[in-house]
Amino acid sequence: MKLTDRKRQDIINAAIEVFHEQGFGNAKMDQIAEVAQVSKRTVYNHFASKDELFTEIVEALFELFNKGKAFQPNTDWNLEQQLMEIAKLQMNLYCDSQLTRLTKIVMAATLNNDVDVSQIQQRLQNKEEDQFKSWLTSQISSGQLKDQNPDDMMEIFHGLLKSKVFWPQVVQQSASLPKDERDQYAKRVVSLFLNEFGA
Repeated sequence: MKLTDRKRQDIINAAIEVFHEQGFGNAKMDQIAEVAQVSKRTVYNHFASKDELFTEIVEALFELFNKGKAFQPNTDWNLEQQLMEIAKLQMNLYCDSQLTRLTKIVMAATLNNDVDVSQIQQRLQNKEEDQFKSWLTSQISSGQLKDQNPDDMMEIFHGLLKSKVFWPQVVQQSASLPKDERDQYAKRVVSLFLNEFGA
C-alpha cells in the first residue's frame, strides 16, 4: 500500500474511532487528525469535510454487508443445505464487530439528524441483494420454492436472522452469539422459511 493510501486509511480508521466515541455531530476534524497522527491539513487533503468522511464510512458499511452476499451455492447440495450455508454466512457477518460498530455510528448520526437520511436510504436502495434475489428467483423458477415475491422472501429471511444476532448487538450492546447457538438458530430459520415458502 502506498504511503498516501495508508494515510487515507489511517484517517478513516481515526474517524470511525472518533465518531464512535464522540458522535458525528460532536466530532472535530482536529480530533480525527490527532488520532490518525497526521496534520489537519493532511486530513483535508484527503477529505474536504466531515460529511465526506462520513460518506466513506457509510460506503465501508455497505461493503461489509455486500461481503455477506458474495455466496456461491453448491448446486450439488439440496435446497435446505444451500439455505443453511447462506444463513451461516449471513450470521457470521452480523457478528462482525466492525459491522456493528459502523452501524451504530450511522444509526446515531441519522437519529440525531446530523446527516441527510435520504442520501443514505438512496445508497441502500442501490445496494440490492442481487445474488440472493437471483438465487431465490432461480429456485422459484425450478419449482423448489413457491411462486411468491422474492423481495418479501429476502426481507423475512434476513429479518429473522438479524432479530436474533444483529440488532441485539447494535441496540442492546449484547455479546455476539457463540457459533453453536448461531448454527442452531440458523436451522430454525431455515425450517421456518421452508415451511412458509417451500414448494
